Amino acid sequence: MKSSTYAVLDNLLEGCQIIDPEYRYIYANEAVARHGQTTRENLIGWTMMEAYPGIETTAMFRVLRACLKDRISRSMENEFELPDGTRGWFDLRFEPVPEGVLILSIDITDRKKTETSLQRTNRALATLSSCNQALVRATEEAAFVREVCRIVVRSGYPMAWIGMAVNDEIKSVLPVAAEGPAEGYVDGGHVTWGDGPRGLGPTGRAIRSGEAVYIRNIPSAPNFDLWRDEATVRGLASVISLPFRIAGETAGAITIYAAEPDAFDHEEKTLLAEVALDLGAGLTSLRSRATAEKTDAELRELQEHYRLLIEQLPVGVAVNSEGKIVFANPAGAAILGVRSPNDLMGKQIADIIPPEGIADAVDRIQRMLDGETGLYPVEETCLRLDGSRVPVEIRAVPMTYMGKPSVQVVITDISERKESETALAKANTIYRTLFESTDHAVLIIDDGKVFDCNETAVRMFGGRLKDDLCGNHPALFSPECQPDGADSTVRLNEHFAAALASGKERYEWTHRKLGSNEKFIADVLLSRMNVDGRPVLQATVRDVTVQKHLEQERAALQRQLEIAQRMEAVGRLAGGIAHDFNNLLSVIINYAEFAEEALPEGDPIRQDVEEIRDAGVRAAALTRQLLAFSRKQILEPDVLDLNHVVKDLEKILRRVLNEDIDIVFALAPDLGTVKADPSQIEQVIMNLVVNSKDAMPSGESSR
Repeated sequence: MKSSTYAVLDNLLEGCQIIDPEYRYIYANEAVARHGQTTRENLIGWTMMEAYPGIETTAMFRVLRACLKDRISRSMENEFELPDGTRGWFDLRFEPVPEGVLILSIDITDRKKTETSLQRTNRALATLSSCNQALVRATEEAAFVREVCRIVVRSGYPMAWIGMAVNDEIKSVLPVAAEGPAEGYVDGGHVTWGDGPRGLGPTGRAIRSGEAVYIRNIPSAPNFDLWRDEATVRGLASVISLPFRIAGETAGAITIYAAEPDAFDHEEKTLLAEVALDLGAGLTSLRSRATAEKTDAELRELQEHYRLLIEQLPVGVAVNSEGKIVFANPAGAAILGVRSPNDLMGKQIADIIPPEGIADAVDRIQRMLDGETGLYPVEETCLRLDGSRVPVEIRAVPMTYMGKPSVQVVITDISERKESETALAKANTIYRTLFESTDHAVLIIDDGKVFDCNETAVRMFGGRLKDDLCGNHPALFSPECQPDGADSTVRLNEHFAAALASGKERYEWTHRKLGSNEKFIADVLLSRMNVDGRPVLQATVRDVTVQKHLEQERAALQRQLEIAQRMEAVGRLAGGIAHDFNNLLSVIINYAEFAEEALPEGDPIRQDVEEIRDAGVRAAALTRQLLAFSRKQILEPDVLDLNHVVKDLEKILRRVLNEDIDIVFALAPDLGTVKADPSQIEQVIMNLVVNSKDAMPSGESSR
């Protein structure tokens, strides 16, 4: 933009500024600096965020950003907080220019103030007009005060309430009507019109002084600490409280709140004061009418209703300033062990309080008589008149009874509750004892994490303290020992889900102890249980490592037994066959010997018969070996050359061995003789060879 153009803009009364795409001031005239309570030097060359920290969060900045982006003209009215803390209104126009965006601003603060003042005046006028109409229509006090509060809120004020001054010990202010977000604020405010801390609010001060009290800014107002937080939460920024009179005496106040600070100007205050005058006049009229219409019958009906209500209450006892019981209902009499409330009349507080609690009870009663608001629920022990004790819950509030300061005490028998608490504590103790003393590890799992465990679990998983397990997912105790390489967390979560769905789940898992490589096999039973009304899991864990190893050894022994049984069956079969075959061989050998004896020497047939006999003898030797294998031989000790015994076994041993196993006979030539049963020796050698064969599954040679 040319310098001549800037010269023209310098003389404009309206603000003119040019912002580049980096939100930096490249031009600002004196009007802009004046509007922003700064100088041109503090603007030009600086970004808007540097000149006015926080401006990037405002609606004006959002409009500027949009204009820079889409290059479309825009306009808006913007309220701006000035550096001195005041606020101003500006009419803004955003125009795209080659350098960025040109912003033209016109100060409309005075116009806005005029509009606001007019709105407030109209709001007060509407309130006054509607209240006058309500006064004409009013027939009942409670409905009238509620209608006044509704009119105030409908006219534009966010909240209003009416409080009546009570001439009690603490000078209470009783809320009789409220509109807007008053729940928990008016009834919980404990407002008084005395000169104590709770009488320093606008309502108490207005009733006490008889003059309107105005608070411009609630967040910074003094003597408003008791109500400030609740007012801020409800969006209340300023308040005015206006006293009203009934029959010429200040009887209460109407308190009206606004959402903005400095909300009530002089004209608005004047109009609202008229509302308070009309409220007092209306209440005076309604009370006069109600007094005239009241009859003795209505009073008796009210008294009867009150009597029935009191008799139906759980319990009630009134104690006067002298410590005497001056009132009791039937329920109170029953709790204190008498048949009729009359039996309690005139009794001292010491008659129903154990000796150790009398001093404290008397002190609390005196403090309430001196102005404390009341005693919230406390648990005490009361004495029945027969001397027995009963646990009770006590609430107490100060009151006036028969014209005298008194304390109303509400007593509730909590014997059953105490018994339930005792039973629950006992059950918890038993459960905890079982929980800690069981030999099994127990973990309580909530939302996938351990939040409690017993000492057995700490030891089983290799921890030192419960904190080593609590707060962690159980999968972290075993990061590598997972079946099939599956992710431990996923697998365990599947078990958790199944247990929550079905109520029970059982599985086996291999764990590694914390801080070591020692592993153990866990048998885990997941059971669903409830804690505070929500489902959690109890994991009962047994270390079954030894059991699993024993089962594996038992299975191996079973396999060996089956092999031995098969070998025994083979031996029995071989023994049977060898026995029958030996009988046949005996016949063959005998007949061969008969034939040999019958043939003369030199007969060529005699040599053939001798061969038949020798073959039979050799076959008999084989038969004896089979009998030795089957353990059916009769013991016949003899002097033996072990080399000959081994050599004779060669053929049968080679048949017993597999083809891929070779046997080498290494005989000692100078070996001495032994006396033994040949079959037993052969059996020993046979067993050694068979055992060696079983020990060589891959066929390696051995000798």
